[in-house]
Amino acid sequence: MARLHGVSEKTLRLYHRLGILVPCRIQEDTGYRYYDMNQSPQLDLIQELKSIGLSLGQIRSVLHNPDIGAFRNVVSDQKRRLLQQQRELSLCIYNAESLLRNIDVFMNKPLLGRFALEHIPARRALIFPYPAPQPEGCTAEEVLSFWEGCLRHFHCEMQRRGIPLTLFHNVGCSVPKANVLARNMRNECGFVFVDDCFHEAPTVTFPEADYMTYICDGMIGADGIYLEEKYYYLLIDEIGRQGYEIIGDYYGEVIAETAAFQYEGRDMMVRLQIPVRKNPGQAQDRSPAAPSRHSPVVPDDMNTRRGHTDLPDCVEPNAR
Repeated sequence: MARLHGVSEKTLRLYHRLGILVPCRIQEDTGYRYYDMNQSPQLDLIQELKSIGLSLGQIRSVLHNPDIGAFRNVVSDQKRRLLQQQRELSLCIYNAESLLRNIDVFMNKPLLGRFALEHIPARRALIFPYPAPQPEGCTAEEVLSFWEGCLRHFHCEMQRRGIPLTLFHNVGCSVPKANVLARNMRNECGFVFVDDCFHEAPTVTFPEADYMTYICDGMIGADGIYLEEKYYYLLIDEIGRQGYEIIGDYYGEVIAETAAFQYEGRDMMVRLQIPVRKNPGQAQDRSPAAPSRHSPVVPDDMNTRRGHTDLPDCVEPNAR
């Protein structure tokens, strides 16, 4: 019986002890167990139920309760558990891919210190409002300390809402269009991108559009200036200089976090982006410094150090 079904004799003895598959006869002097060929369908069913992940206890209940409705409920419940496990594994794979992207970005850094016009497709994101108003007039260290507190709040909020914590990485921030137009960097929420398979919580869609972008490597400059804020205002200036108008919110997309490599503290590589369209009422700057769609340019008097950019202090005293 064991050889015919590809199971071990030890397995048959276990099935006998649990009452799942009882031999039709046991030879008293040798203890040999004998099975009838008519028991083969039962052993086939046991193996099939094991293949979908049912425990031996569940299998015994099924075999001892010949109710087709109850049997269907057991299999249906197991299917739901398998689908949940499949989703959890998909999220783990998604997280692994994100970590690999982080590593690849740090190993092969993108073009830094350049404005660029990029067409970015629509993206889905989870939104997390800030737990408290952001401070103003703070140092870069204080801004990042406030942001770290926001991240703890977002983490707890994800747990409360039953959102898988595998998605808690590369958390970005956004600034409403009204604040962008007012040259104010007051943020109101953080966000996490999710894939098309995510359905555990409501999401918002960041629109497909042309975006003026700038990649900022690190949050604190050599002079202690908060770099995202500095480049945020330079990005707004560049949009106007190139004859575009702002049509949506600002997004600070974290494309890599160094916490994975420093093992303490947090630093980020951020792609600043604002959706734009050509302003028909403003003539395009035709000077030699004017950038093209495929030839982004470096702002004037820019010097790059490890991807950090030292510029004159030309930003307003607003914090993240």
